[in-house]
Amino acid sequence: MIALNGVKRVLLLPMVALSTIGAAKAPVVLDFQSSDERPVPSAVVQDLTNEAGLAWASWQQSFDLQGLRAPEPIRVRFQAVDGLAGRSRENEIQLGRSLTGKDLVSVFRHELAHVFLNRQASAKCRGAIPSEIFSETFSLWASGDESRIGQSGGFSFASQARDYLRDRLSESASAKPSANSLFHQSKAAQALSRLVAEARRLHPSGPKSLDSFFLTALYRCDFSPANMSVALFGESQKVALSKESVLVIDGISGETLLNVGTQKTSQFPVASIIKPFIIAEFPEFQRAQTSKATLEWLCPEKAPGISWTWPSALALSCNGFFLDSDRPGKESVRKFTSRLRKFGFTSPDELSTEQMIGLHPGITASLESVLAYYSWLSGRAPEVIKELHGTAINGTLSGLLDSSWFSRNQIGLKSGTIRNVHGEPEHGWIVAIGPKSDLGRPTFLAAIHQRGSSPQILLSRLRAHLQEVLSPNPLARLSVPAAKVQILGLVPRASISARCENQMLVNGSDVTDSRSEPGKEATFELSGLSDGTKLRCDRGPVLLKYPRPGGFSERSYWGEIELSAPPSALKASAPSVRQARARRGSEVLLVTSERSYIAGVLASEFPSGRAESLKALALVVKFNLKNASQFRHQGRPICDTTHCQVFGTRNRDEGARPGEKYSNIAQEIAGLNLVGELKDPWLMFSIGGAKSWSKEVPSDEVKELLKLQQVVHSIQRGNGPNEIARNSIVVNLGPTGQGIRRTFPCEKFRNLLHLPSCPEKAFPSEENSAWIFEGAGEGHGFGMDLIGADRLAAEGRTSREILRTYFPGLEVR
Repeated sequence: MIALNGVKRVLLLPMVALSTIGAAKAPVVLDFQSSDERPVPSAVVQDLTNEAGLAWASWQQSFDLQGLRAPEPIRVRFQAVDGLAGRSRENEIQLGRSLTGKDLVSVFRHELAHVFLNRQASAKCRGAIPSEIFSETFSLWASGDESRIGQSGGFSFASQARDYLRDRLSESASAKPSANSLFHQSKAAQALSRLVAEARRLHPSGPKSLDSFFLTALYRCDFSPANMSVALFGESQKVALSKESVLVIDGISGETLLNVGTQKTSQFPVASIIKPFIIAEFPEFQRAQTSKATLEWLCPEKAPGISWTWPSALALSCNGFFLDSDRPGKESVRKFTSRLRKFGFTSPDELSTEQMIGLHPGITASLESVLAYYSWLSGRAPEVIKELHGTAINGTLSGLLDSSWFSRNQIGLKSGTIRNVHGEPEHGWIVAIGPKSDLGRPTFLAAIHQRGSSPQILLSRLRAHLQEVLSPNPLARLSVPAAKVQILGLVPRASISARCENQMLVNGSDVTDSRSEPGKEATFELSGLSDGTKLRCDRGPVLLKYPRPGGFSERSYWGEIELSAPPSALKASAPSVRQARARRGSEVLLVTSERSYIAGVLASEFPSGRAESLKALALVVKFNLKNASQFRHQGRPICDTTHCQVFGTRNRDEGARPGEKYSNIAQEIAGLNLVGELKDPWLMFSIGGAKSWSKEVPSDEVKELLKLQQVVHSIQRGNGPNEIARNSIVVNLGPTGQGIRRTFPCEKFRNLLHLPSCPEKAFPSEENSAWIFEGAGEGHGFGMDLIGADRLAAEGRTSREILRTYFPGLEVR
């Protein structure tokens, strides 16, 4: 009796009794049924009957300690098995209806082995139930099914499979009980199959084989996961796991996007993640090598006598390649050691090749130092970084569940593992380098480290961390365009100096300034540097110091400082010298990421905004950024003042973290843009609002600020027929008002008098010593009213709805 679509039906199908080898052994009885109304083909019945007879007899000969009593019939059902090839439950075997040929026989033997083990355990050990890993390993070993599962992909290294499976077993042991089998997951099944295949290759029979282990386990009734782990992993206790450490930085600005676990400055042994460094540094490691029959040359799919190049050796992290290369000279190694230390690494005075490739201890570094070196290397040796894309395709991190995601998104990877004498991973590393931005720098860099885990285990966690801080938009998940912005335009270049808290990189090279005292940062006067010079700190922001009334100020800028004087012919007409300087532009440019720039403007222009109003503003800021060079500064980048959009620095020490709110908003709109037809491709916005204000300005000051030749008689708002007239201020001069009449644009008038917005009213004080201005809101009053937009956000409007309110001709795409 079986249920089909909720209806019980009796199927008249053959029952087959099988005789087994030896008269003392009990026969096996099979009952075949199908979930549809068609009988099971007789050829299938015959094939599986023969296989069952041979397999059962073999297992009884190897593992039956006391002889089973006459067994109940074993039901064999052909039906859908929840996406699995097969499954067994007590005295029933369920086989997928689509199985044919060798796969059908292999799956059948696999599930039959489960039934055999369960009957042995029940008879010998008073109903004991073998653990999942014990049962699954026995079934693979007894049936030989590991070769079928391994064909669908898996693990190039047995160590990868061991680390992956061991970690999953640790997770499942600490998780709540679940009805879902660990080995119903394809990756876990592949890992176990790889280990069984390795055990069969090394010890097909004899006292060290799994035959001997299973016989002893059945005798002792020890089916525990720990016992099975000793046989599979060759260890009795796993190295204690530490909390994973993760650092993700913006590759263009250098800001911290994510810092998880141990402090980013904590030091760990670096393993082989510095192999790209030594390939770039030493010509000796760039020459082809021929593989040998040694332990160090046991790299996948490569036999002795094969020619290897450094890209292959790097992707597969093959130690033999590096050990067989010529040793670099002592002076070259000394320079390399010196550079490592400048980036924050610790190392002995004399480094061996074994230490440089991670076979021997000696070099340690923090996640921050590792990423700083990789960032520098991306500019110095881009050809080496490019080859790291092969790691996820055909290297040490290929064939895993997440490998294709990294490959598809053009992310370079370098793994590293330090193991103890038992082969356990003491330290696992992965470094990830994002695709290039439009200025050639990586869009991001990331590192993950954990004690007691392998890179193959860490790959899925690294992906999850990256997706946490990168754009959810599939079309721009990893795309972070660069942004250029003029900074400190009101400060003469000659009065500005730059410094780093660590190492200053000038035009991409590390610099030691002999003028600086030991232990102090080098300071660079911008007046002494030529146009085109680029300054960057290897870790942290560039600190720019400039004079201000009463002293000096210092600002931190994340990214690269580039010196570029505006063309002398650039027009800079303005009412004042200060405004002329602002419109002409700055000689100091900041090259940062679009994310960092937008976040800085949000924090400066409207820090208290709600999420949806900030998203709307972020899209406006992004629109203006793309149009500024053409419509705001005559071919020059956008500025950082109110003439463009105010761009301020958010923090000094922790990258984007204090401004995380704004950085997240900027990342959410990555890949989205405002599009549509506009007469003036520059979107205005201001604080706006309707809060009333009043300000008193002395009469003499009004006359001076407006550059008037006569006393002011009256001030009134324009009331003409068009918008230009209505947004103007009319000033009548002369004691009786019969003098010259001056008309000012509202925005110019309020800026000259430093008023919050264009005044609605203006009248003299009682003593006629001052003018009193009254108005509402803040800003020029054009475009998007930020307070009004935030009010809409509070009412539940989305950023798209807010933008349609203020810019009906534009849409978000």
